[in-house]
Amino acid sequence: MADRPLGNVAPYITPWSGEAIDASVIVYSPRGGIGYADETPGDRDIDGVLWTRRSFARGSGVPEYAAVHPQRQRQCMGGSLCQVSGEPAHENAQGNLWLLDEASAAEALRGRPVGAPPICAACVPVALRHCPVLRKGYVLLRVGTPVVAGVHGTVYKRGPAFPVAVGKDYVPYGTPLARWVLAGQLYAHLQDCTPVSLDEVLTLLDGASP
Repeated sequence: MADRPLGNVAPYITPWSGEAIDASVIVYSPRGGIGYADETPGDRDIDGVLWTRRSFARGSGVPEYAAVHPQRQRQCMGGSLCQVSGEPAHENAQGNLWLLDEASAAEALRGRPVGAPPICAACVPVALRHCPVLRKGYVLLRVGTPVVAGVHGTVYKRGPAFPVAVGKDYVPYGTPLARWVLAGQLYAHLQDCTPVSLDEVLTLLDGASP
């Protein structure tokens, strides 16, 4: 849903051209795998995976709708925040609300991890109105147990002097390859899923009980 503006404001996880991507050289880490030469504790998550550096200047320049801001996406996925507004995702006894395109929903329901964070009820009709991918087909779910599973990013291998990028892929946490990925998105398994109708969401917006 980061590929088009929603209303007059780009989705929270959309990066802006004024948010610079850090150009630090990727080096070999003393702990194994890759690292930054000037690495700080904030460059890695609690599982020890290295993350892409990107500055925070939301609203500066123009939105880059085809991309995802790594830190804001990670914040939303890990903190149950709406990917559009950045506010808490809607939650009830069945879990948080998720709005997925049909392909991502099929992946999630087959037990594969996805990188789309949850959503708040107020952003659902806005997203459906403005996102061309969702207009082709969508699925609304309540997710009782989202389980962070790994990251998607640039995978490296050993080179003659420095690590060499070999492409982008999903890498599960706890695997040897996790030391060799520069993460750009946090992925999660969506478990205990319950389908939700659009009418149910619209009823929430009318102020009725969930």
